[in-house]
Amino acid sequence: MIPHARTILRSLAGVGLIAAFTVGASTQSTFSVDPLLIDLTAQTTNAVLTITNPTAKDISFEIKPFAWDQVPPDGAMQLTPTTDIVIFPPLASVKAHSMQRIRVGTTLTPGPVEKPYRILIEELPGAAAPPGANQVNVRTRIGVPVFIESRNPVAQGRIESVSVAGRVVSVVLANTGNTHSMVDDVVIRGMAAPDHIVFEDSLQGWYLLAGKRRTWTYTFKPAQCRPSKYVEIEVYDNDKMLTSRADIPAGTCTP
Repeated sequence: MIPHARTILRSLAGVGLIAAFTVGASTQSTFSVDPLLIDLTAQTTNAVLTITNPTAKDISFEIKPFAWDQVPPDGAMQLTPTTDIVIFPPLASVKAHSMQRIRVGTTLTPGPVEKPYRILIEELPGAAAPPGANQVNVRTRIGVPVFIESRNPVAQGRIESVSVAGRVVSVVLANTGNTHSMVDDVVIRGMAAPDHIVFEDSLQGWYLLAGKRRTWTYTFKPAQCRPSKYVEIEVYDNDKMLTSRADIPAGTCTP
């Protein structure tokens, strides 16, 4: 994947977008936010988030801050309400074809390790449906990452282990730095010999927070497993490529 494409994917991956379907009136609402990521530092303790409403109707929003953690083994997102990040206004109504600026700030000072947060911007329900209406109202929630930078940021990561068992490849990545990393791709390549590639596939990356570990897993198809003798792993982490390999144990591909 070319670097420019990975940069675009990094920006998109930073925004969690969830459409909540409810029965009600009105057509689908859409909105956008800018920027897609906020970095707060000792010098920059606040930022402006802009919500744009391109639709022909007014939309109301609730904006809430959460502390962000990742739960092993797969790095599942864990959000906890927080007062570390201040939002103003926390409720906003954006008129049709208009925009609203939201102030995002903190009174915390940078520490030895970066602090991760997410702001959830959720569209509030519109007018109630008339009796007997049978329409679908789509409400959108967008998550924007917010990081309070460490005093001395160090980006550092490694492939901690690669193992193959029961036709499943497990790749454990560790962020050993004090700032978040963005894992763009985890490439799995089955090899019959150094110059013989049996297959190549990739797993979608995401954020890996400071000091966290995450396991990516890939299940062989029988046609991929039998000819392969070992797997090669390539991980694109903060525009650096990490590599590793692991032999496929005898009998792994036996049904």
